[in-house]
Amino acid sequence: MTAVRDRLYQEAKTDPTLLRLLVERPELVVETKRQTISTNGEGALGWTARLIAEGYFDTQRSVPETWKELKRRGYAGISARIYESTDSLHKKGFLTKESDGFLAVPGMKINIIEG
Repeated sequence: MTAVRDRLYQEAKTDPTLLRLLVERPELVVETKRQTISTNGEGALGWTARLIAEGYFDTQRSVPETWKELKRRGYAGISARIYESTDSLHKKGFLTKESDGFLAVPGMKINIIEG
């Protein structure tokens, strides 16, 4: 193995193609675009976003479980809207869809503006 490596080094000094092969490295470039949602906290999306901000989805939560929690807090809408809001937040990258519910995406930036 050492003889092969030594020969490659010797040939690389005079063969630019071979030299290029020796120094070329793979490169992966990932550009991240952050989704932003602004809500006043009303409606199913706003109520669900508040739960994310409070850490509710730091453990896996099902939609029926989430709807019950929102009803407990005073949400007056129907459960179908919670299905829609969790699905929307999943598609936008704020929640992951797990086998038995949803989880908040780790490292998500949350800004709460009090008015």
